[in-house]
Amino acid sequence: QGRYGVFDVHYQVDSRELDKVVFITWVTDSLPIKQKMLYASSNKALRAKMTGIHTEIQCNDASDLKLENVIAKCRQKSYE
Repeated sequence: QGRYGVFDVHYQVDSRELDKVVFITWVTDSLPIKQKMLYASSNKALRAKMTGIHTEIQCNDASDLKLENVIAKCRQKSYE
């Protein structure tokens, strides 16, 4: 199944406390293509209504959700 989530991610860089709002979509590889397309189109509509999102991450398996991977994605989008 597909899922959406919004998370406030807290982390440190050079002893500075940072927090970023992250929009995560979860779509497993085993999901039928029709459902994947539905989630993709719904994602665009949902995302258009949100403000304050720093990073958007698409996850396909549990390793994508590891905190260190989420923080790495946040740092890619920042000029820290």
